[in-house]
Amino acid sequence: MGIILLALGLQACGGASAPIETASPGGFDQSDPSQVVSVLFEVARGTVPATVLSQLCDPTGESDMDTRRICDNANGFDPEGEFAMFFRRGKLNGSAVIDGDNASVPFLFGPDGDEAEMMDLVKKDGKWYLSAF
Repeated sequence: MGIILLALGLQACGGASAPIETASPGGFDQSDPSQVVSVLFEVARGTVPATVLSQLCDPTGESDMDTRRICDNANGFDPEGEFAMFFRRGKLNGSAVIDGDNASVPFLFGPDGDEAEMMDLVKKDGKWYLSAF
């Protein structure tokens, strides 16, 4: 009887859900291009460690200079620096447009969070990476 109660108790708790296979070691979901862009805002706000930025750029090095500069903040993030100033008020500004292994995500950024921009991403091995902006 004790085993049955234990089994029912574990079932009632629901248990821990399995992590998404495409989630990065930093805990964010790289299976959705919009989520990858959202990580930029969270890092700039200080709610996600800056070290995850290094995981956002194309691992084959095919990102443009602007996106590589974003990813370089992983090693010397300054909460009062340019990256934080331009992305802390950022937010998504529409839905991602996905075309095969390429995506574009509209967002707002800038000191006042009102400058419209588009982030291009590329999908490699099931994960989305920043490509150009």
